Amino acid sequence: MLLLLLLLLLLLLLLLLLLLLLLLLLLLLLLLFYYYYYYYYHHHHHHHHHHTTTTSTITTSTTTATTTTTFTTTTTTTTTTTTTTTTTTTTTTTTTTTSTTTTTTTTISTTTTTTTTTTTTTTISTTTTTTTITTTTTTTTTTTTTTTTPPSPPPPPPPRLLLLLLLLLPLLLLLLPLLLLLLLLPLLLLLLLLLLLLLLLLLLLLLLLLLLLLLLLLLLLLLLLLLLLLLLLLLLLQLLLLLLLLLLLLLLLLLLLLLHHHHHHHSQ
Repeated sequence: MLLLLLLLLLLLLLLLLLLLLLLLLLLLLLLLFYYYYYYYYHHHHHHHHHHTTTTSTITTSTTTATTTTTFTTTTTTTTTTTTTTTTTTTTTTTTTTTSTTTTTTTTISTTTTTTTTTTTTTTISTTTTTTTITTTTTTTTTTTTTTTTPPSPPPPPPPRLLLLLLLLLPLLLLLLPLLLLLLLLPLLLLLLLLLLLLLLLLLLLLLLLLLLLLLLLLLLLLLLLLLLLLLLLLLLLQLLLLLLLLLLLLLLLLLLLLLHHHHHHHSQ
């Protein structure tokens, strides 16, 4: 039992170590991607720009033309006055006869006065026409700004220590399960030997310890099942590690392809 407990503790420690190595590997990958991301972000957002500004101005002058037409007003007044005066004429005739004197008096008085006044007025009104032509000034300003960004150089290679750790960690992840299996095999053999010894002892003491034998057999079977389960867990863990390594290799290949493509693009 004590040996089994030690075995379980050792297995747990190895599993914890594997998990820690996996976490370390993921952290290194994140550090690598952050390194390139920071480089690109810093380079693309903080490099210097070259600006070229062109300004074009078009100005149209203003012309104002004013035409004034004035018609003169003429007023003509004509006045005609006609006066006719007829005087008074008195005629006296005296006839003398021998015996008789006859006096005949004839008086004709005629007075005629005629006054005619004619006034004619002609008025021509004054008309003034003013025509104003105004041309509006138009100013057009065109500004052209050209920004020239120098091509970014290829990113520097990652630190060698980071690459070395990225290469060593998968190897460690592969070796640790193998070491665990190598450690478990002697323990399994030892357990089998112990089982055989116990079986022999139980056979010798069969008559006296039959019940105890049954209990021990059950316990040993349980232990064997537990060991088999542990082996299955180790195999599953090994498969998981292989899948993680394949993913890591794919990520590294993608990163190398991106770097090669970026370097080829800048070299062109």
